Amino acid sequence: MEDKYLSPYVIENVIIDVKPHSHHDFDYIKEVLGKFSIRVMQLRFFGEFNFGLIVSVLTIFKAANIESIEVIVSDLFKHIQLQKIVKASNKLTSLYLFNSSRDRTLTQDQCIIVFVKESVMGSHSCGKVSHGNLTCNKSLFYEAQHINTCLNKKISIDSAGQVKNCPSMIQTFGRYDDVDFSKLINSDEYKLLWNITKDEISVCKDCEYRYMCTDCRVFLSEPSNIYSKPSKCSYNPYLGLWRGDDGWISSEDWLKEK
Repeated sequence: MEDKYLSPYVIENVIIDVKPHSHHDFDYIKEVLGKFSIRVMQLRFFGEFNFGLIVSVLTIFKAANIESIEVIVSDLFKHIQLQKIVKASNKLTSLYLFNSSRDRTLTQDQCIIVFVKESVMGSHSCGKVSHGNLTCNKSLFYEAQHINTCLNKKISIDSAGQVKNCPSMIQTFGRYDDVDFSKLINSDEYKLLWNITKDEISVCKDCEYRYMCTDCRVFLSEPSNIYSKPSKCSYNPYLGLWRGDDGWISSEDWLKEK
């Protein structure tokens, strides 16, 4: 097999965060992002929302140049309402319902519906690296060797309408209605983190799971060092142990002892 990473998409991922105070103009967002080919759009609703709003947003993006859509929202809806959400767009491939009573998975039409007990309060809840988060496929394997598995070709709009590499980041590039996205995704400043690979990151470069792992450049062990390991990673590759295993200590403490 050739060791190559090739992607036909101008934008790999779009994340749009929505909270009750958000006032996103989704028609406008569809218009400006519709100029690009997008692999996945993730809509994250934090708070309580009427299912009609979610249906409306999905309907807006139904005709957009997007391969698939994911929705993350609290488990507040009846089964018939979930059916209507799924039927709102044939591009909806994943519906994640957090704060659920139990973990389970259902399939309806083209969509996988995942119920999770975990409480997700906002963008600060992301960045976790655990054994259950690892993904084994050829695409990620090649991607991880050449670019950053989280930030490459990603555009994010946080709940206040600010454009960022990731909604969890502090740095903003302006409001979505003031940004020229064509210039943004070609600017060196915006692409600064796109090409940081796992082979360049402290500790990660020694980890056997580095090509199965989605990186995080927001929550870092050393916030001032963009090459430091994700602070929410619970694995010590030098011992081959996860937090909770007998004999586990953090990789940071292990390195200090050496």
